[in-house]
Amino acid sequence: MRGALTELEVASFQLNGFVAIPHFLDEDELRHWREVADQVDRDAAPGTNVRGENISDADPDVAALWRDGRIGRLVGQLGGFDGVRHLRDQVSYVPPGHEATPWHCNMHESWPVDTADAVVVYVALDDYRWNNKSLVFIPGSHEIMPLGVRTVRPSKRGGKFADMLNEYPALREIEPVLVEGAAGLAVFYNALSVHGSAPNMTTRARRMASASFVPDGTVANGLPRHPNVDGRSKPKPLRCAGEPLTDEDAPVVWKRADWPA
Repeated sequence: MRGALTELEVASFQLNGFVAIPHFLDEDELRHWREVADQVDRDAAPGTNVRGENISDADPDVAALWRDGRIGRLVGQLGGFDGVRHLRDQVSYVPPGHEATPWHCNMHESWPVDTADAVVVYVALDDYRWNNKSLVFIPGSHEIMPLGVRTVRPSKRGGKFADMLNEYPALREIEPVLVEGAAGLAVFYNALSVHGSAPNMTTRARRMASASFVPDGTVANGLPRHPNVDGRSKPKPLRCAGEPLTDEDAPVVWKRADWPA
């Protein structure tokens, strides 16, 4: 696993709102991540591509993947944070024929925080191409999207692909960027970044694991996390708006003071 990011990668993330890291996992790590993901019940959410959310609440193997200080360190490096908390995670198995995902913004989907500093880490467990749900980003959109907006996720919304472009016309002026790569690729993106995906036009399911992180000191907005899809994880206790997140809500996975430069 990558231990640090280059200055160019950090600058690209800050400018564009996302950065792709090829070969984030080596072959042994990729094999292990696949084994952990394959243990998740793929019938947990029929009709959607999500096969488990907030799995780390009940699954120590999934928790160990994401509560790895090396990942927290990279998130901290991207955001210039002194500490990083693990907020949520999911595993996705996108079946053959799954349709494209409309433009959307993760931070608008009923998150329990409102922050411009949340980072999503998306790890492709299969080759990640234009014909099997690779992500497409609108660069710089994280500087356009407001905080405090609440929508449902695209798979529940039933809207048209371009609905968000109609709501935020400035996005129409920006050329989208497709992200592709071999299995083991990681994409780090700001949770305000607008993105969508191509459909899965292959004969195979496409596996993915993702997690969201926020800087230590982030406060709650009074809303719950997404309800867990598989029903196995216990609901987190809600914090009142303005209260800092605790380890019960989002455990600290990295602190700068504990990791020598």
